[in-house]
Amino acid sequence: MDEEVLSLLARVLEEGAVSVPVALFRHYAKLGLDEEDVVLLLHLLVFRHEGDPLPSPRVLASVTTMAERTIAERLRSLVDRGFLAIERHEEEGALFEGYSLHPLYLRLATSLAGEVRPASLVDRLETLLGRPLSVTEIDLLATWREEGREDAEILRATEEAVAGGVRSLREVDRFLSRPPASARARGIPASDARRPEVREVPRLVQYNWLEADDDDEEEF
Repeated sequence: MDEEVLSLLARVLEEGAVSVPVALFRHYAKLGLDEEDVVLLLHLLVFRHEGDPLPSPRVLASVTTMAERTIAERLRSLVDRGFLAIERHEEEGALFEGYSLHPLYLRLATSLAGEVRPASLVDRLETLLGRPLSVTEIDLLATWREEGREDAEILRATEEAVAGGVRSLREVDRFLSRPPASARARGIPASDARRPEVREVPRLVQYNWLEADDDDEEEF
């Protein structure tokens, strides 16, 4: 085969390339897909690229090693599981149908977003403490949030507590520097909000009635 024919075939192959998201290969198992699902989805991409958005199971069976019945079942499963959809549109009075891979791309996007999403406050606290939070500690965390405490403040206090040898979220409370929301609303400084309340006890004057002198009295 001469170079001119090879060059022509190379151009045909290049022009007929189909763009496939790399994320599909890296995340299909996490999404619950197997290799046969992926091959079927790739063929749907190719047929759409070639102008056939709704290839029949028989046509798909002719280009794969899967049986026609198997392909029909897998296509139905992909639709039911939210990886494929049948899109319909009308053009010049005629109704056209085709497979849409948009649901697949949404699932991939959701998976990718989950990887870059910051860890939740509970996850980060469990990492700091080196163990799962108990039900009591989760309730305490909810109480702190109701008081208006921010995640960054809770994390900072937990880091300080862990550095001091604390391994219980219940002991983190004394490391929280900001006053509760009710105290902040009244303008009470953080130091005053944490200061125990001291009540002034009135002085009692006790008379010793057993002594005769009226001037004798004891103060307490």
